[in-house]
Formats: sequence, C-alpha cells, structure tokens
Amino acid sequence: MSTSPWMTLQEARDASFGKVAWWNLPTPDGERNTVSSDQQQQPVWKGVTGTMYLGGWKSGKWDGPGVFYFPDGCVLSGRWEDGRLLGKALHVLLPESPCWRENHWPRSCLLDAVTQRPLPFVYVGCYAHFRMNDEDAIVILKDGTARRGPWQDNRPVGNWWKDHAVMESISWEQMSQLLAFKEEEPIISSLSPVACPPAVSTCVSDESILSSSSTILKPDDSSSSWPEEWDGQRDAERAIGEWLTQWLAPDANPHEMQYYASRFYHDGFHSVTWIQQHCSTADVRSWMKKAHVRRIVPHLIAEQRVHTIAVWLHKIVLGSHVHEWEVYEYAMQLVDEGLLSIADIREFCTPEDVQTFDWMKPFHKRRLMAHLEHC
Repeated sequence: MSTSPWMTLQEARDASFGKVAWWNLPTPDGERNTVSSDQQQQPVWKGVTGTMYLGGWKSGKWDGPGVFYFPDGCVLSGRWEDGRLLGKALHVLLPESPCWRENHWPRSCLLDAVTQRPLPFVYVGCYAHFRMNDEDAIVILKDGTARRGPWQDNRPVGNWWKDHAVMESISWEQMSQLLAFKEEEPIISSLSPVACPPAVSTCVSDESILSSSSTILKPDDSSSSWPEEWDGQRDAERAIGEWLTQWLAPDANPHEMQYYASRFYHDGFHSVTWIQQHCSTADVRSWMKKAHVRRIVPHLIAEQRVHTIAVWLHKIVLGSHVHEWEVYEYAMQLVDEGLLSIADIREFCTPEDVQTFDWMKPFHKRRLMAHLEHC
C-alpha cells in the first residue's frame, strides 16, 4: 500500500462523493488553482484523515488559489497564505454527499427553525485563520433560502433566521449550476511545491458557474454591524468552545466544538459553570458524539450526582436485578425533584413523597420506602 501523500486527479475524483472534479470549484473572484509541473502526474495532496488539497504551494505550505476537500464532502475554494485560508472564499457541499442529499450536516451551526436539525449550507464570504469571519457573508440553504449578514468564528452573529437580511431565494436551476463541477484540467505551473508561485493569478474565462448567481455574489458596500447584545452570546459560545476543546483534545474538531457550543447556548447553558453544575448526559446525548459524551461526563457535577445516586439505588436500595438504565432514569428524576445527594434523599424524602413518584414502578417504590423507613 502506497504511503505517498500525493495522488492523481483520477484517484482524487474516485475518493470524492459522486466522483466529481471537486477541484474545479472556483473562488468567488473566479480564480482557478495552479498545479506545479513536477507534480503534474500526482498533483493532489492527501491527508491521513481523508482530506485533499489541490492548488498553489510556497515553502511547503498551501499558498495561492486552491481547493480543499473534507471527508464529509465539504469543499472550500479560496486563496491561501502560509497554509491558511484567508480572504473571500466559497464553501459548498458536494451534491452527492450524504450531508447534502439528506439535508443533514451534523457539524453545521445552522439549525432548522422547527426541528432543530443541523442544515448544510453554501457560504460565500471571508475567512480568517480557517474560520468564517465576515461582516456581510452570503449563506444559502439547500432549499434556496438565502440570508446575508455578519459571521464570527464559524457561526452567524445573532439569529440567522431573524436577524440576517432576507435575500431572494435561489432557484433549483441556479443551485444546480452553482454546484456544478466542470471537467477541466487544472492549470500547470513550472514551479514546485517548495518554490514561490507566480505573483499573478489566473482567472477563469468562463464564469458560468457563478454567473447565474451573480446577484447574490455582488458585493454590498453598505456598512454592516450588529447589536451589542449579540456580543454576549458570541463571547459565551467562544468560552464554552474553548472549555470543550480543553477536555476533548486532541480530537477537538473546531467545527464540532463550535456546533457543540451553540447547542449548549441554545439549550439554556450560557456559561461553563452552568454546564458543569446543571448539565447531564440526558441533555447532550441526542446531538453529541458518544465518545465526546464519555470524555465530558467526568467534568459535569450534575452528572456525578446522578451517577452517585444511581449506584446507590442499584447496589443498596433496589438490588442488582434492576436494569442499569432504569436506575439511571430514577436517579435523574430524583435530582429533578431537588434531591441532589443520597443524604438529601434520606433526610428529606418521605414514604409519602415516594407514593407520588409516578415515574417509578410500584415494586421499586416499596423497596425505596422500606429503605427510607429504616434509615
């Protein structure tokens, strides 16, 4: 098996969803990437996680117009400097990627207003250090819904649905043309990946991919700003994201951490302290990866309370014949009742209180009442 970090265009095509020429996605300014002549046979760089890149190089780093491919089908086209994506870029998902076809992108920060399902989107705007940062970015959903407004640290500032300017919806034909990938060979340069690329860039003469959506890509010279009250949410989510990254490193994907932070904030956990004191597994298991849940649990005080009570119920009160998931549910209910420890249950919970626990099986009620009577 080859361990070379380089691959042919055919191999790069075969490794993508739909087997398309993903590298032909132009930048918003119409630039095409440049390939060095000594890498003409294997011009595509591949990473160990399935990422791919085709474009300019300088001193062994990505530099100049280039296109980056993520394993989930996300494609970024823009200008790179010193290995980082900077300035205006175009972010799309391949039409044949599961995320786009199912209209469900787990690491998206845009949630369906009704179902809270994370939605895939097209982003046209500036990047800074590989993160979406623009005061007037254009974002389009799969159904053509379009908004323009400020983005900060990979997420919209404020409520994207309500606070960002509504634009004319994009038709199915326009969206199809925007996500088309022409079968064209990349431009060949005589410079190697360790050399400096030419100062001038090569532009696409046929910009039909972008022409159908020229109105939405047209720059807006009007001033753009956001209310100061949004700063609190932005700062809170940044702090939550940094805390998550601390405990989930080295597996902390920046996009995932930002998504997790926005979900915490949306669910009412507006600070790290609030998460630690009041969040439990039940609050996050529907949208956080299982491996990440297990890493975070030891740092949740509320979860530790539930775990301690569950072990006590299982080993002391109800017996080992009870299912673990059942005692865990009981423990969460007891915490919700305000009984935050075994001592609280023994001191404040009476047999009469237990009778009102409609969420507990009758036999288990009797076992708990008998235990409390002998405490």
